[in-house]
Amino acid sequence: MIEAVGALAVLSMVLSVFALLLSIGAVLRAQRAQASPMESYKSIPDGSEVPGDVLAKLLEGDSPYEWLEGPTLLSFVSDSCPACLELVVALNQMTLKGLRLLIVAPDGATDLRVSATFLALWATDSDRQARTRFEIKATPHTFLLHQGRIQAQHVGSAIEGIVSKGMATVPATPTG
Repeated sequence: MIEAVGALAVLSMVLSVFALLLSIGAVLRAQRAQASPMESYKSIPDGSEVPGDVLAKLLEGDSPYEWLEGPTLLSFVSDSCPACLELVVALNQMTLKGLRLLIVAPDGATDLRVSATFLALWATDSDRQARTRFEIKATPHTFLLHQGRIQAQHVGSAIEGIVSKGMATVPATPTG
């Protein structure tokens, strides 16, 4: 009888430890879910110099100087990406006065272009050189370029924050 009670006590202790480990795992999973999952997809660090040669290629020989000086939003998208369509819808609803917008897609993003009502330069990155140099891991991925550097970036379709940062760098138009 004493042996049975001892065995039950050990079993109860093992089950308690197992339950504790399960609850710790659940807490850790919940904390990871609350952290922005897209943060892990960020690539080239903010503050880095913009790869001007790649930008020049995307602009098909035009001088990238104005695009590098910014403020410019550079978005990498793909037709096969549902969040990219959400990005286009969001851009359709925003006022981007003073911001240049360059949209880059490996496939030309024909379906996305049809949905766009905003003014942007669309570039095709068929050899994926731009995606490689900007270290794109997921789309949509938007960069704020200003003064030759990456000022901010965001992965996903909710780009209000990065647009606000970009609008803050637009020089005020003189009144008079």
